[in-house]
Amino acid sequence: MVKRLGKGKRVFDWIDQKEIKIPPLRDHIRKGALTRLSVSKMQLFEKCPHAFKFYYIDGLKNLKDSEAMLNGKTIHDMFYYASMAKYPELIRLDKDYPAFEKDCENFIKFSRNRMVYLGTSRPYLAEYEIYDEELDVLLYIDRIDKLKGGIEIVDYKTGKVHGVGIYRFQLALYTYFVEKHLKEKVIRWGVFFSNAGRYMGEPVDRKLVNMIKNTIASVRTKMENSIKTGAFEKRSGPLCNWCNFRHFSLCDGVGVNKEPSFFGELDWYRGEQKEKKAAKKKVKKIKKKR
Repeated sequence: MVKRLGKGKRVFDWIDQKEIKIPPLRDHIRKGALTRLSVSKMQLFEKCPHAFKFYYIDGLKNLKDSEAMLNGKTIHDMFYYASMAKYPELIRLDKDYPAFEKDCENFIKFSRNRMVYLGTSRPYLAEYEIYDEELDVLLYIDRIDKLKGGIEIVDYKTGKVHGVGIYRFQLALYTYFVEKHLKEKVIRWGVFFSNAGRYMGEPVDRKLVNMIKNTIASVRTKMENSIKTGAFEKRSGPLCNWCNFRHFSLCDGVGVNKEPSFFGELDWYRGEQKEKKAAKKKVKKIKKKR
């Protein structure tokens, strides 16, 4: 387990903040085995095993990242340093601030709300790294806040706002390992959408957390079977439009269209379908009245 910057580190200006060196994980942990799991690796395999093959088996990791991915990395880095500063407004001194002014101003408001909510704008832990040797899982958690009676896990997202349901698998995964390594109970989790300036939080769903260990075993088994047989199914869907492998003509994006099976994403998918059906019923009722 590696802890980056924790409670008690006082930083008073942006230059000092940017000079902080984050200790890297040991090489054998960072590089990892093919079946060493992380959130991104599990999600990629579940969404499209064919893309997983390109990235992890064929080693096509050097393709140019999308602009959205690069922007997301930059914003996360800015949020990390700003969250640990004495005043979150210091983020305005960053050279990249003009390009991401909206996200940064929303983050300042979020930090000030945390001040009212928690008594401090600084997180209990930021950019927290966990390597679980027993299950061979490596995680990076954006923010952990200390509450009365437990802690709250917060994940930063730079894209458009979705319901928490699509992220519940990721949040439950974080909860399971945070409780295992920190020995403290997680009572809430949530997602901060920086572009919209919206935070969506909720109490922890214990049923989902209790499913995590079996879910990890299931994904690893499917992954190992694909590696042994060389069979990596191609799955198509809306995310194909943002796939690097399609942009570089390595994949035509045509494959079997399957529902995601992670419980959080499936909850979101089902909820979205229910909303569409309800909207259609309302339209039909209005037409009938006319």
